[in-house]
Order: sequence, then structure tokens, then C-alpha cells
Amino acid sequence: MTTEFITSGPLTPQTVGRATTAADRWRPVFALLVAVAFLPTWLGFPGRWLNSAEHGFAAAALALWLLWRDRERLVTTSRPVALALVAVAGLSLCWLAAFVLNVQVVQQGALPLLLLAWLVATAGFAPLPTALPITGAFLLAVPFWNVLTRPLQSLTVLANTVLLRVARIDATIDGDLIRIPAGTFWVAEGCAGIDYFQIGLLVGVAYALLFLRTWRARVMVIAASVVGVIVMNWLRVFGLIVIGHATDMQSPLVRDHGTYGWILFGVAQALFLAVARRIDMAEEHTLATSVVTASDATSVTPSTPVPLRRLVVATSVAVSGPILYVLLAGSTRASADELAEQARVIPPAGWTEAPRDSSLFRPAFSGADLAAQTHWQRGDARVQVDRLLYAEQRQGKELIQYDNTIAPDSLRAGEGRTRPLGNASVEAHVTVVRTPAGPRLVWSWYRVAGQVTASTSRAKLLELLAFVRRSSASELVAVSASCERPDCRDAGKALLDFVAGSGLADDASAR
Repeated sequence: MTTEFITSGPLTPQTVGRATTAADRWRPVFALLVAVAFLPTWLGFPGRWLNSAEHGFAAAALALWLLWRDRERLVTTSRPVALALVAVAGLSLCWLAAFVLNVQVVQQGALPLLLLAWLVATAGFAPLPTALPITGAFLLAVPFWNVLTRPLQSLTVLANTVLLRVARIDATIDGDLIRIPAGTFWVAEGCAGIDYFQIGLLVGVAYALLFLRTWRARVMVIAASVVGVIVMNWLRVFGLIVIGHATDMQSPLVRDHGTYGWILFGVAQALFLAVARRIDMAEEHTLATSVVTASDATSVTPSTPVPLRRLVVATSVAVSGPILYVLLAGSTRASADELAEQARVIPPAGWTEAPRDSSLFRPAFSGADLAAQTHWQRGDARVQVDRLLYAEQRQGKELIQYDNTIAPDSLRAGEGRTRPLGNASVEAHVTVVRTPAGPRLVWSWYRVAGQVTASTSRAKLLELLAFVRRSSASELVAVSASCERPDCRDAGKALLDFVAGSGLADDASAR
């Protein structure tokens, strides 16, 4: 008995019966134009890969090879999908928002999806079976896979709970801590095995797309690669616990087990390749005993001519994000004089400027275009004002970024949020900072697009409004005073008095 099948990837459609159209000749040029429009984001990939995801180079190389190998299938066309233009526009605007907010991973994730949507908008669904694997391969190079770290970490703890029970090793599980009589193991983020997972997944996808032809075999191989590296990581952690138990935590592997992990990963990959080869051989046997029926061979739909105007419209929509950025970005940057004027502090009545003492405190923010610090006093009360202004937001010089904080964790004695600024809609973030001169009370907030907020996430989103409005520079405002009492009540009174009369916390949205 024979089995009917269709090989993976579309058979090359017959183009006999229609002449090559202008759209056929210009489609590669328009595709290149779309890609080049997002050049700054493409150029950001290598640095990100070198920093934390070296396997990205291999994933990108795999996608490029598949693109070259299957280039003839990508030129096939069917009726363009008008609804895909909505996806193209949405992804282009999504890229624009991420570019303005400097969220690099969203920019990089949107690009391959944007190109895929553009292809459907200009060529229909005909090239989709060929384009999807290429897009999927490249998405392995986008560094968003760390979102799986926490789930993998929890699975590792759960699996080792079962393995220790089976091995009859007394253990107490407390969150991510595994306590045995000999000592305590912390299943940290590095123990989640995310690096093994990403590389193992890449190996599985590469094997599936390069050597296998049916989707059933491909799914089996990719599943085997994923399961294999996850189980390997469970056994890696379990092995370390057993070694610690057997050596009373004296083995060097307990403290330094990087090489040990990669050796186990190599063994797991060897076993995976053996399994993949068996799946490959089973697929070859199936294909050898199968036939392509006449209906399969003749069911290929000839390519449908696509008007050149469709390419022009889809490409224009695709590059709308970069075009809008160019049109708006040039006029958003504040000049040096504008920054200086914005940083000027008008003190309340009775307060006079005092000599500067920068040794007391300085916010741990980097990349500011202007950092202005002033000191004010009235009687015994003394207040320091720090204003850090960012003329524009760009990678490495942005108001809201991971490393920017009022003070390092080791110097923060306490923090919270209050509403002391004389306006019920405005909050300040309160931090008590340790300094060489003693504890210091710091109130801080952001002003973005004319609005004041103590929320970092809201301040980040307000950058979009600032970009559209072409607003003045975004800034961090921090006012601080030394705590003469343990409860910092005297410092809080001085800060409230100064802020309420200075206009530092004025919120344009509340006017």
C-alpha cells in the first residue's frame, strides 16, 4: 500500500503562461528598501549578540542561508492580502514607538514580522510556507528568550524536588533554595539553563530545516532538542547536589561548575543527533515508499500577477515608521540655552542660594545632557536640588534605563512613595540615602512632556507623548536634605516648604 504525501515547502509554481511583470522585477529592490529603512535597528544586533547572546550570529547565518537556498520559491505570488497592510502599518508604528522609547528588543522582534507581513501584502500567501521557516530561524537571534528564565528556573526546582525524593536524599525546598544536610544550593537564574535552551533549540531548528522535508519530522526533531536540553539541565543541577551531598560540599564542582555543565550539554547534543538521525532515516524510508499522486503534481496554482502599485503602497506603509521619526526627531532636541533655562530654579520667598557642596549626594543617573545642582538655605534649613535633563532619548543616553537609580542598593536605607508636593495628583518617590555625612532624605520625580510622575513606567511611556508634541527635555528632579532626626521629619518639613513654593513639581496636566 502506498501513502500520499506532499513534501515540505511548496513545489515551485508554474509561471508558464504569463510574462514577467514590472512587480516581479522590482520586488527584490522594494524588499531591500524596506530592510534598509530600518538600518539602525539591524546594526544593533551584533552588539547585543556579543554582549549576551553569541548564538545570534549562528541563527542569523541560518536564516540568511535559508533565504538564499529558497530564493526561487519566495518569488511566487498569489492574490495579495489587503488586510496584511494593517499588520504592516501596526508593526511599523510598533517599531517607531520602541525606537522612540529605546526598547531595543521590541524593535528587533518587530522587524522580521514586518518583512513577513509586507511579503503577504505584496505576494499573498503563496510564498508564506517558505518564508515562515526563515522568519522563525531569524527570531531565534532576537534576544527576547530570557523571558523563559523564570519558568525554566521553577521547573528545575520542581524536577530536582522529585529527583531528590527518588534518590532518598533529605531536602527542604524554600523557594529557589534547596537545603540538604551538607549545605544549601541556590537555583539562581543561571541555573535555569536558558543558554543551553537557546543553543539546543537553535541546533534542533537548524537540523530540522536543513535536513528534513516533512513538517511532522521537523516538529519531532525540534521537540526532541528542547526536551533534551531541559532534562539535561535538570540532571546537571541534580548531579551537583549529589556531588555536594557525597563530598560534604568540599568538591570544587560545587563552586565552579561551568565546564561541567558544557560537558553535559555536549553529551546531550550527541544523544540528540543520534535521535535526530533516526527520525531522519524514518522520514527517508517513508518518502521512499510513498508516491506523489497526479493530483498533487498538478495542483500547483500558477503565480498571480501583482500590480506594481501594490508594491509601492505596501512599501510606503512599511517605511512609515522611519519616515515619521525623521520628520519629528529633528525638532525635538533642546538647545544648550533651552536646557539651561529649563534647569533654572526659582526659590520660594526667604530662600537664598548657598555654597555648593557636591560631596553630599548625587543621583546615580548617567547620560544626561545637563546635570545642574544648586543648594538653598533659609535659617538652619538647607536643601539641595538636582536636575538632570535629557535633550533627546537615544540608546545609552536615556532618562529611564536599567542602570539609572537615585542611589545604589547598598546606599539606600529605605524608600517609599508619598504625596507631599501641594498637588493631589503629584507623587514623589522617597528614598533615604546613606552618605558620609549621615542619612539624607531624597524626594524625586520625573517631568516628561510637561507631566510630573514618580512612576518609571509612566515616565517611559510619556516619552512617546513628548516625541509627538516635540516637548522640552525630559528630566529627573531630586530634592534632598540631611536628616537631623532618625525619622527625617525635619528634612521632610524643609523639602515640603521648598518644593511647594518653587514650582518644581508643577504638572501641566493638572493646570
